[in-house]
Amino acid sequence: MANPTAVFPVHYLGSTRFYAALLQHPEFQWEVWEHFPKQTYRNRCVIYGANGPLVLSVPTERNGERVPLKEQRISNRERWQHLHWRSFESAYRSSPYFEFFEDQLYPFYHKEFRFLLDFNFELHALVTQWLQVVLPGSPTTRYEVALPDTVTDWRAAFPARGANARPETDAYIQVFGDRHGFLSDLSIMDLLFNQGPSGLDFLRQLSVKAEV
Repeated sequence: MANPTAVFPVHYLGSTRFYAALLQHPEFQWEVWEHFPKQTYRNRCVIYGANGPLVLSVPTERNGERVPLKEQRISNRERWQHLHWRSFESAYRSSPYFEFFEDQLYPFYHKEFRFLLDFNFELHALVTQWLQVVLPGSPTTRYEVALPDTVTDWRAAFPARGANARPETDAYIQVFGDRHGFLSDLSIMDLLFNQGPSGLDFLRQLSVKAEV
């Protein structure tokens, strides 16, 4: 891609604000050369469980060396896929669209993936298929600390912790909303299970800026 307008991190089932930001850029790149950062949405997402926010993390291999995200391996010694699938079922089985999507989502949690990047990208392709939108992007070819002024840097715009994590957005109906109220900026899966493809309209109405 010769003239990207933005560079994005690669998230595991990114949040509603993450996808709203992607929709703002017709030409963008995925940051694949950054050193894999711990405790970020690169390998975790947040869904709405029966008791409130539920963090799902993909375990990664640790060998004492920092590696680019493109080389980060998933640790399959744990039954993390079983846990994630059971969590989705428990949280969204009664949602309006779970049964429409489950057959396509099921294989991601019942076959082994070696690399985090492959897992995230394949899920992203599935999400965009469900949203009926094209958001392919292209991978970066090297890591740049400072991007040109013409390129919007989203790489640190979606912190998983701290005061800026999961800011308030407009509301939509959620499965456990009557228990805990609306939980904002959850994984895109929460929006899809509750709103289906019409969730795209919700995303297009969100205003998101790249400030951390």
